[in-house]
Amino acid sequence: MRIAIVCSYYPWPPSVGGVETIVRNVAIELARRGHEVHVVTTPFDVTTMKQVTDYSVEERNGVVIHKLKPGKIRIGYARVVKGLRETVEKIKPEIVHSHNLHPPLFQLTNWKRRLGYKLVAELHYPAIELDFFIQKI
Repeated sequence: MRIAIVCSYYPWPPSVGGVETIVRNVAIELARRGHEVHVVTTPFDVTTMKQVTDYSVEERNGVVIHKLKPGKIRIGYARVVKGLRETVEKIKPEIVHSHNLHPPLFQLTNWKRRLGYKLVAELHYPAIELDFFIQKI
């Protein structure tokens, strides 16, 4: 199965966040089980918000990592991801697994029928009160 996991940040050493660690562990395990796994993220550190690697595509532990540029629209600590639609179209995933209530989730929800994937949204601890409010609704 071809799976795209979308997360605003990924654990680039030395920074490791909780959600990012979950994404890395799930991606590696799915790849180990024979799935084609792509993580779509940005090359920024979750704690410093500084760029720590290049915009590029690399493979680590059997997982293809697409590092895209964030846009200016921001909710909480996450931003819209530029080139997300083009990347998802290129990957052609059967399932897109999005983490947290961030702009990429709204982007992915808008495109899922047209691009033909199932969308799974995993909401972790809310980063801002808006996240908490929407989760309660």
